[in-house]
Order: sequence, then structure tokens, then C-alpha cells
Amino acid sequence: MAKKASIPMVHGPLLHSSGEIVYVDLENSINGIKGVVGGYAERVVLRDGADLFFNDDRRLGLPPNLVGRAFANLYSERPFNRDIVGSVLILGRGTVDGDSADAPEWIESVALSNDGKAAVREQINRIRDDRSGHGTTSNI
Repeated sequence: MAKKASIPMVHGPLLHSSGEIVYVDLENSINGIKGVVGGYAERVVLRDGADLFFNDDRRLGLPPNLVGRAFANLYSERPFNRDIVGSVLILGRGTVDGDSADAPEWIESVALSNDGKAAVREQINRIRDDRSGHGTTSNI
């Protein structure tokens, strides 16, 4: 009987639209990512070797994820100004074969440190102000 190859796993934070952050282990594949975000996975390239994934199918009526949007605004390599819905997964940059890696340590530092949380909260307030028409418009 042939021995089954073990499926490689990766580890990273899952940012729920409620603001809760949990760490998950998942299969290191596009199907693993799709399973965690609940469908088609849109990728945002973050700085310093990280990628942010979210469900890009807005037709599902998923709730907005302001924490995920704040991460994208603050840490993406390119200007990011789109809504993010549903759960958001952050992993390390993958290989040319499409695999991902565990989330870089700086992600955990940002997610758990008081300074990181304060920066995300400030960004969320800016997003809310921009949506309500109060405050200044900025390219973040």
C-alpha cells in the first residue's frame, strides 16, 4: 500500500469582521485559503513578505471587515482603497509554485502590540470618516 504524502500546512492570523483575531493552521494550497476565506480568494501584497487574502465575492452579502481593510491600507505595497468583506487571512509570501508560508513575525507583533492595535484603530476611524463624508480624504 502506497504511503500518502502529508499535506504541508501553514499558520497565520484570521481577522474576522467582528474584529476578533485568531490564529489558524490550514492546508498550504489555494483550496486551503479558499476554505478559510469562504470562496474566491483575492490577494493583496503586503510589505516585508506577507500576503493578505479575502473573499472577493461581494454578492454573498458578507459584512465589511474594517480590520482587514486597515491592514491593507497600512501595509500594502501599493495604494489600496477598496472595501474588504468577510474574514481576512494573512500568510507569508509564497514560492514561485504558488505555496504560501507561515505569517511573518512582524504581522503578529502588529496584531498583538498596543502600538499596532492603535495604528489599526486610527486607520479604521479614517475609513469610517471617509465613508461618512466627515474628515479629509486621503490617499492611504
